[in-house]
Amino acid sequence: MNYHELFYYKNNVLYWKEREVTGRGANLSAKVFNQPVGYKHSGARSKTTYLRARLGLKQVMVHRIIWEMHYGPTPGGFVIDHVDGNGLNNSLDNLRLVSRIENARNYPRQSNNTSGVVGVSKDGNKWRAAIGGGKKREDLGTFEDLFEAICARKSAENNLGYHPNHGRSE
Repeated sequence: MNYHELFYYKNNVLYWKEREVTGRGANLSAKVFNQPVGYKHSGARSKTTYLRARLGLKQVMVHRIIWEMHYGPTPGGFVIDHVDGNGLNNSLDNLRLVSRIENARNYPRQSNNTSGVVGVSKDGNKWRAAIGGGKKREDLGTFEDLFEAICARKSAENNLGYHPNHGRSE
């Protein structure tokens, strides 16, 4: 789809170009232009809030529209990631094209995490560290000290190329 026909991007915000709005949901006929695009939406599986736009009966993520306006279609198996984890920050320098696995390496820490670090959990009276290295989970060992478990996890994250924001608090 040629998004340039419908939108323009200025100062990190996507706007509607002038157009006639008719049909269901419109008050008979109205002119819409120079309005920011999107409405806030949080997914069922994600606590992150994103902007979505309605294009007819289809809903499209605003960050995807912005990316595709500047770089072309998103290849299959890839997603647009918000580097800082803020789904409302749609500046081009905050968007990056990544595989789904890379995107999973930029997730925030879950709210029920008790150690304060993703992949480190209590195992009896010891601490266990683990990491997902792609399709399978790798056990990094059990440790007497929480700090040792955290060091093992952070070292594994570094070796596997996890994003520095992985495990941030929301």
